[in-house]
Amino acid sequence: MQVIRNIIILSPFFITAFWGWVFLLNPVRKNRARFGLGIFMIITSIVYFSHAVFFAGDYAMYLKIDWIYAFAALSVYPLYYLYIRLLTRNVYFKWSYLWHLLPAFLVAGLLEFFITHATPADKAIYLNKILIHRDWSESGGDSFIMLITVTYLISRVI
Repeated sequence: MQVIRNIIILSPFFITAFWGWVFLLNPVRKNRARFGLGIFMIITSIVYFSHAVFFAGDYAMYLKIDWIYAFAALSVYPLYYLYIRLLTRNVYFKWSYLWHLLPAFLVAGLLEFFITHATPADKAIYLNKILIHRDWSESGGDSFIMLITVTYLISRVI
Protein backbone atom coordinates (compact mmCIF):
# COMPACT_ATOMS: atom_id res chain seq x y z
CA MET A 1 0.00 0.00 0.00
CA GLN A 2 2.91 2.35 0.77
CA VAL A 3 4.34 1.77 -2.72
CA ILE A 4 1.05 2.77 -4.36
CA ARG A 5 0.89 5.88 -2.16
CA ASN A 6 4.44 6.85 -3.14
CA ILE A 7 3.67 6.33 -6.83
CA ILE A 8 0.63 8.58 -6.53
CA ILE A 9 2.56 11.24 -4.62
CA LEU A 10 5.56 11.23 -6.99
CA SER A 11 3.85 10.75 -10.37
CA PRO A 12 3.24 14.50 -11.05
CA PHE A 13 6.92 15.15 -10.31
CA PHE A 14 8.18 12.42 -12.63
CA ILE A 15 5.80 13.32 -15.47
CA THR A 16 6.67 17.03 -15.47
CA ALA A 17 10.39 16.37 -15.00
CA PHE A 18 10.41 13.89 -17.90
CA TRP A 19 8.64 16.23 -20.30
CA GLY A 20 10.71 19.16 -19.12
CA TRP A 21 13.93 17.34 -20.02
CA VAL A 22 12.47 16.17 -23.33
CA PHE A 23 11.68 19.77 -24.28
CA LEU A 24 15.02 21.10 -23.01
CA LEU A 25 17.02 18.58 -25.03
CA ASN A 26 15.81 20.12 -28.28
CA PRO A 27 18.01 22.94 -29.59
CA VAL A 28 16.88 26.41 -28.54
CA ARG A 29 17.38 27.78 -32.04
CA LYS A 30 14.86 25.33 -33.52
CA ASN A 31 11.94 26.27 -31.27
CA ARG A 32 12.28 28.85 -28.50
CA ALA A 33 8.73 28.28 -27.29
CA ARG A 34 9.39 24.57 -26.78
CA PHE A 35 12.52 25.41 -24.79
CA GLY A 36 10.46 27.85 -22.69
CA LEU A 37 7.93 25.10 -22.08
CA GLY A 38 10.78 22.86 -20.91
CA ILE A 39 11.87 25.44 -18.33
CA PHE A 40 8.27 25.81 -17.21
CA MET A 41 7.92 22.03 -16.80
CA ILE A 42 11.16 21.74 -14.78
CA ILE A 43 10.04 24.50 -12.41
CA THR A 44 6.64 22.81 -12.13
CA SER A 45 8.36 19.53 -11.28
CA ILE A 46 10.09 21.32 -8.39
CA VAL A 47 6.67 22.39 -7.10
CA TYR A 48 5.40 18.81 -7.34
CA PHE A 49 8.53 17.44 -5.68
CA SER A 50 8.00 19.83 -2.78
CA HIS A 51 4.40 18.67 -2.51
CA ALA A 52 5.59 15.05 -2.47
CA VAL A 53 8.05 15.77 0.34
CA PHE A 54 5.36 17.53 2.37
CA PHE A 55 2.67 14.90 1.86
CA ALA A 56 5.12 12.08 2.50
CA GLY A 57 5.57 13.57 5.97
CA ASP A 58 9.28 14.44 5.70
CA TYR A 59 8.84 17.80 7.39
CA ALA A 60 12.52 18.27 8.27
CA MET A 61 13.37 18.06 4.58
CA TYR A 62 10.45 20.30 3.69
CA LEU A 63 11.72 23.07 5.98
CA LYS A 64 15.02 22.93 4.10
CA ILE A 65 13.36 23.28 0.69
CA ASP A 66 10.49 25.58 1.64
CA TRP A 67 12.24 28.57 0.08
CA ILE A 68 12.79 26.60 -3.14
CA TYR A 69 9.09 25.72 -3.15
CA ALA A 70 8.19 29.38 -2.68
CA PHE A 71 10.41 30.37 -5.60
CA ALA A 72 9.05 27.64 -7.88
CA ALA A 73 5.42 28.24 -6.92
CA LEU A 74 5.71 31.97 -7.57
CA SER A 75 7.55 31.38 -10.85
CA VAL A 76 5.03 29.05 -12.46
CA TYR A 77 2.53 31.66 -13.67
CA PRO A 78 5.13 34.15 -14.97
CA LEU A 79 6.91 31.33 -16.81
CA TYR A 80 3.62 30.18 -18.31
CA TYR A 81 2.98 33.75 -19.43
CA LEU A 82 6.44 33.91 -21.00
CA TYR A 83 5.85 30.59 -22.74
CA ILE A 84 2.56 31.83 -24.21
CA ARG A 85 4.30 35.05 -25.25
CA LEU A 86 7.09 33.11 -26.98
CA LEU A 87 4.51 30.89 -28.61
CA THR A 88 2.20 33.57 -29.96
CA ARG A 89 3.73 37.00 -30.01
CA ASN A 90 7.47 37.25 -29.56
CA VAL A 91 9.76 34.66 -31.01
CA TYR A 92 12.75 36.04 -29.13
CA PHE A 93 13.32 36.16 -25.40
CA LYS A 94 14.10 39.54 -23.86
CA TRP A 95 15.98 39.90 -20.58
CA SER A 96 13.40 42.42 -19.42
CA TYR A 97 10.94 39.51 -19.10
CA LEU A 98 12.81 38.40 -15.98
CA TRP A 99 11.21 41.25 -14.02
CA HIS A 100 8.18 38.99 -13.76
CA LEU A 101 10.24 36.67 -11.56
CA LEU A 102 11.30 39.38 -9.09
CA PRO A 103 8.58 38.58 -6.49
CA ALA A 104 9.62 34.92 -6.58
CA PHE A 105 13.27 35.82 -5.94
CA LEU A 106 12.40 38.24 -3.14
CA VAL A 107 10.01 35.97 -1.25
CA ALA A 108 12.29 32.94 -1.64
CA GLY A 109 15.27 34.92 -0.40
CA LEU A 110 13.37 36.21 2.61
CA LEU A 111 12.03 32.76 3.51
CA GLU A 112 15.47 31.19 3.17
CA PHE A 113 17.01 33.87 5.39
CA PHE A 114 14.30 33.68 8.05
CA ILE A 115 14.18 29.89 8.23
CA THR A 116 17.97 29.56 8.24
CA HIS A 117 18.30 32.03 11.12
CA ALA A 118 15.32 30.76 13.11
CA THR A 119 15.80 28.83 16.31
CA PRO A 120 14.69 25.19 16.39
CA ALA A 121 11.70 26.24 18.51
CA ASP A 122 10.71 28.88 15.94
CA LYS A 123 11.04 26.34 13.13
CA ALA A 124 8.83 23.92 15.05
CA ILE A 125 6.17 26.59 15.57
CA TYR A 126 6.31 27.60 11.91
CA LEU A 127 6.05 24.01 10.76
CA ASN A 128 3.39 22.75 13.16
CA LYS A 129 1.24 25.81 13.67
CA ILE A 130 1.53 27.68 10.37
CA LEU A 131 2.28 25.11 7.65
CA ILE A 132 0.49 22.02 8.92
CA HIS A 133 -2.41 23.24 11.06
CA ARG A 134 -2.88 26.79 9.68
CA ASP A 135 -3.16 28.09 13.25
CA TRP A 136 -2.21 31.77 13.23
CA SER A 137 -2.56 32.28 17.00
CA GLU A 138 1.16 31.67 17.67
CA SER A 139 2.35 34.08 15.01
CA GLY A 140 1.62 37.21 17.03
CA GLY A 141 3.81 36.44 20.03
CA ASP A 142 7.36 36.32 18.70
CA SER A 143 8.49 38.93 16.20
CA PHE A 144 10.64 36.43 14.27
CA ILE A 145 7.72 34.03 13.89
CA MET A 146 5.68 37.03 12.79
CA LEU A 147 8.22 37.85 10.04
CA ILE A 148 8.17 34.26 8.77
CA THR A 149 4.37 34.19 8.88
CA VAL A 150 3.98 37.49 7.05
CA THR A 151 6.45 36.35 4.37
CA TYR A 152 4.51 33.10 4.03
CA LEU A 153 1.20 34.96 3.70
CA ILE A 154 2.66 37.39 1.17
CA SER A 155 3.82 34.43 -0.91
CA ARG A 156 0.29 33.06 -0.90
CA VAL A 157 -1.26 36.40 -1.85
CA ILE A 158 1.17 36.89 -4.73
